[in-house]
Amino acid sequence: MSEPWLTGGLLVIMVLVLTLPFFSHRVEKQLELFLFLIGILSVTISGLWSRHLVREALLDPIKITLAIKSSEWARVGVPLGLALMIGCFVVLLLTQIRP
Repeated sequence: MSEPWLTGGLLVIMVLVLTLPFFSHRVEKQLELFLFLIGILSVTISGLWSRHLVREALLDPIKITLAIKSSEWARVGVPLGLALMIGCFVVLLLTQIRP
């Protein structure tokens, strides 16, 4: 893709990200999905798809979920140390997966 089209496309995406959540109730309610789709569109326009990017996109939400779940487990009586140990073990196993 030529440079002006790339810059223009990414500029349009930036304007959409900064304005649509304020003007569209549907986008505001489904903000995570909107940002996910915009991210896919941005990577596609810029041509930066890679195996590493896909791997990180799949693993990072799991790490965040484990952090949140461990705090929930602590709230219901599971010792925090045990919850963190289990979470760290799972993250360690996931990061050892080779593409």
